[in-house]
Amino acid sequence: MSTTRPQQSAQIISADPVILSLQNVFEESLINDILSIIQRSELAKTKNYQEDVFSDSAHEREDALFLKIAKPFLNEIPAEYQSPVEMFVFVVTTFQHELKEEDIIIGANAIQRRQAVEKWKSEEGQSILELSDDGFESIGKRYEVPDDLIWLESKIPQILSDDWTLKDTTIVCYESGDSQGES
Repeated sequence: MSTTRPQQSAQIISADPVILSLQNVFEESLINDILSIIQRSELAKTKNYQEDVFSDSAHEREDALFLKIAKPFLNEIPAEYQSPVEMFVFVVTTFQHELKEEDIIIGANAIQRRQAVEKWKSEEGQSILELSDDGFESIGKRYEVPDDLIWLESKIPQILSDDWTLKDTTIVCYESGDSQGES
């Protein structure tokens, strides 16, 4: 008696970022092995995502970052630029070529995170949050894929007929009240 593997199917849940639901891709025993590896690993938080769009500590860390980037230019910043983000924007627009590209990108991402927070605080954003059964207060926490599971990165393009390439992979853990963040 031969057993055939169930037909694989991929359903696109979201286009930006791409989130797929892959049905019948791995045997249940392999899924259990993967879960076991995740549970016994010390997961490291990613460095590429805003971990919690509503976090007050994120705002404080960003202000410290803005001030660190602006510090070498403090004597050049006009007095009307008082807030850390205003100082950062002035420095970027005035001294762009003297800054590290990485600092500009990190600062721009922080500004984008703040804009997303403001959208959710709006009347429309609050109405959307109220539609959820539980409401959500934060996005799922993203972690780097443990070394023991790096092999999964090569499997996804194979499963999707090599038409896809991965930019990065993460493990996302959702707790009660968490959801996907939108901006």
